[in-house]
Amino acid sequence: MPLCSVLLRRVVVAAGTLGAATAAPSSRADPPGHAASTPDARRAAAREFARGEKAFQGGDFTLAAASFETAHRLAPHPDALWNAARAWHRAGEAAHAANDYARYLREAPPGAPDRNSATSALTQLAAKVGRIDVHAPSAESVTVDEVALAGGSFRDGAAADGAPSEVYVAPGAHVVRARFATGEREQRAVVSAGQTVSVAFDDAATEGPASPSPPPVAARSADLPPRDARGWPPWVVAAFGGLAVVAGTATVISAIDTRHARDRFLAQPTDEGLDDGRAKQTRTNVLLGITGALTVTAAATAIWLVDWRGAPARGVAVRPFAATAARDTVAGVVAAGTF
Repeated sequence: MPLCSVLLRRVVVAAGTLGAATAAPSSRADPPGHAASTPDARRAAAREFARGEKAFQGGDFTLAAASFETAHRLAPHPDALWNAARAWHRAGEAAHAANDYARYLREAPPGAPDRNSATSALTQLAAKVGRIDVHAPSAESVTVDEVALAGGSFRDGAAADGAPSEVYVAPGAHVVRARFATGEREQRAVVSAGQTVSVAFDDAATEGPASPSPPPVAARSADLPPRDARGWPPWVVAAFGGLAVVAGTATVISAIDTRHARDRFLAQPTDEGLDDGRAKQTRTNVLLGITGALTVTAAATAIWLVDWRGAPARGVAVRPFAATAARDTVAGVVAAGTF
C-alpha cells in the first residue's frame, strides 16, 4: 500500500477514535506525562488530524507533520506520532522525523503494527543525524537549542529512572541548557552525523549559580585522533606543489616552442634549425622530468610526512593537466591543495 494511503487510513481511524471519545471515556490510558484530554481537546485534535490529512494530500508535508503533532499534544495517541514522523520524513526533515519515530516507539503499545517500520526508519535516519543524550537527574527542565526535550523526562525536577533523555539533531553545534532551583546551567555539544554525544549535568541542589564556563562535552565515539606535532608543517607541501605548478607551466611553454621550431625546420631544413630544435626538445624533456619529480615529492610529503591533524579542512590532490596551442597538446600532472 502506498505511503499516502497508509497515512490517510491512519488519520481517519485516529480521528474516528478521538471523535468517539467525546461521547464515551477512552479505554486507552493516556501516555505518561500527559494530563487526560478533555472532550474539547479531543474535538480540537480531530480538527488538527483533518488539517494534517488535507496538507499531506496537497504535498505540504511540513504543515501536515505540525498538525499531527498538535493533535497528539491535544489528545495523545501513538498514531498521531506515526503520522507526524512519516510526514517529516517525506518533508526531508531527518532530525524531526527521527525524534517522532523515537517517541512513537516509546509510547506505542508493544503490539503496535508499525513498530518494525518505525525501528527500521529510525535506524536509517540515525546514520544521517546526530544524537544528544542528556543526564540531569535534578533539573527542572532541559532545552536543546531553546526547544524543550519531549517526553517530560525532567518534569518535577527528576529524570525518569535516572535514564538519559535523548534528542536527535542535525549535525553541527548545539546548546543544551538545564534549569535547576539554584539557577540555569549551559553546555555546548558539537555532533557529527551518526554520532552520539553525552551531556551530563551534576546534581545542582547544593551548587551556586551556573558557571559561565561549562565543562567540555565528551563524545561517545572517538572523532579526532591525538595530535602528533612531529610531522612536517603543511606549508612544505604547498611549496612543492607551487614549484610543480611553475615547472609544469614552463614545460607547456617549452613544448609549444619546440613544436614551432620543428615546424620551421620542416618548412626550411637547415643545420642551424636542426640543432635549435634538438636543444629545445632536450630542454622540454628536462622540464617534464623536473615537473614529475616535484609532483611525486609533493604527494609523498602530503601522504607520509605532513601532520594534517593540526589544522582543519586540508588536502592535497594530484590531477592531470593538458594545454593545447597551435595543434599541440602537452599533458602532465600537477599537485594542488588547500592549507
